Amino acid sequence: MADKTEMEGTEMKDVAAENIVLEESSNQRKDEGFETIHLEEGRKKKVPRRVIHFSDGVIEEYSTDEEEEEEKEDKPLIDPSTLTWGPYLWYYTVAASFGALGACEYLGEKLAWFFGITSPKYQYAIDEYYRNLREEKEEAEQAKRDWEEEQGNIIAKLSQVEGGDAVVDDEIDITA
Repeated sequence: MADKTEMEGTEMKDVAAENIVLEESSNQRKDEGFETIHLEEGRKKKVPRRVIHFSDGVIEEYSTDEEEEEEKEDKPLIDPSTLTWGPYLWYYTVAASFGALGACEYLGEKLAWFFGITSPKYQYAIDEYYRNLREEKEEAEQAKRDWEEEQGNIIAKLSQVEGGDAVVDDEIDITA
């Protein structure tokens, strides 16, 4: 039992962290063993999608994993030239349908305007309500102006009745 533990200890000692050699370039392969790990192998190097130069530095913009997945999804899964007549016709029928749907989505606002479905169903009632509010406000303002004019006429008549030389106080409310 002691021999087994000692052997396991030596094996663990051989693979300890200080015995592992990390290499950055593949041309430094002197004593390659199972402890040597090459960092550049098996990993593709990312190329920046674009490089943006600023006055205070440079930014490299890389594509995201989502963009790479979208690029992969854009490729058709089926080659229509290898299909028989039935699936071939079905493939192009579905493709044409999706194309027409995409065109309708693109032109949707224009088509809605053409068919007159851009305004609310009861827009005439909404317009009538706001027109009535505006007319009521104008009538209230006109009534106020008429009342003020009438008060001015009454004050003028009273001043004439009292002899014309009397000082008239404009703040007198005659209607009370």
